[in-house]
Amino acid sequence: MLYPVMNNTKWEKLRLQMYALSPTPAWSTLSTGGYCSQPDRDWFYHFRLGGYEDILYVDILVETSAEREVVRSA
Repeated sequence: MLYPVMNNTKWEKLRLQMYALSPTPAWSTLSTGGYCSQPDRDWFYHFRLGGYEDILYVDILVETSAEREVVRSA
């Protein structure tokens, strides 16, 4: 059984940190209903669309090792 470790405040903090990066990394989420979203780079609107309650996890997708380090530091 999975238990959430993120709340709305933590999801919003993640969203704002990723939105502030340039370029913004792509993301994909898995919902509690089993839906896996397509990769998206819109952290401002799309990531928070519908709220955070049904997100099981988010994959943050990077293209280079430099981008990976920027995401890790954020």
